[in-house]
Amino acid sequence: MAVDVKIVLAGVGGQGAVLAGGILASSAIKEGLSVRTYGDMGMARRGGSVGSFVNIFDAKGTSATAEGTADLLIGMEPIEAVRYCRYLKKDGTAIVNSYLILPSTVGKKDRKALSDVENTLNFIRKNFKNTIVFDANKVACEIDSLTTNVVMLGAAFSTRKIPVSTETFKHTIRDSFAPKIVKMNIKAFERGYDECNRRSRGGN
Repeated sequence: MAVDVKIVLAGVGGQGAVLAGGILASSAIKEGLSVRTYGDMGMARRGGSVGSFVNIFDAKGTSATAEGTADLLIGMEPIEAVRYCRYLKKDGTAIVNSYLILPSTVGKKDRKALSDVENTLNFIRKNFKNTIVFDANKVACEIDSLTTNVVMLGAAFSTRKIPVSTETFKHTIRDSFAPKIVKMNIKAFERGYDECNRRSRGGN
């Protein structure tokens, strides 16, 4: 079967969405697949919107990710997940971190409305039935607060949407971090995988 998977990562500056996209791309390349990556950095350095697009395929010429064509959305922050969910197919899968980080560009008068996280998440659930939501920051903080992006990668990997083996994925994680923090990032990946897998089976 031909491989042609489009993945969108959405978050705010400082969450590691670009690094996570790089890990996805490197993993696919290790398995002999072709990759196209590009990003929408917005105002990343000031905590603004960050979007990273990773297309994985086994033949040249895959198209860019147009609206309604992505197979997987990795939403590292709920507001940014809503901003980028327009790229997701109706039958695509959304993995969303419920932890709210209001972008620095949001004015004071809008903060109260945007802080209604449940309303934001319900918008995604209503429009995309294959949606799994969990507090990735909480999971990460049990290991290290800086591992949220890897927790989200583990969660996304559990959907079986990413055409890469677990061994290759972990190998890429080892290559992507300094030796002293590799072990905690492998653990973050495994915890994210287990958390999302449990929720997809109906666990709390």
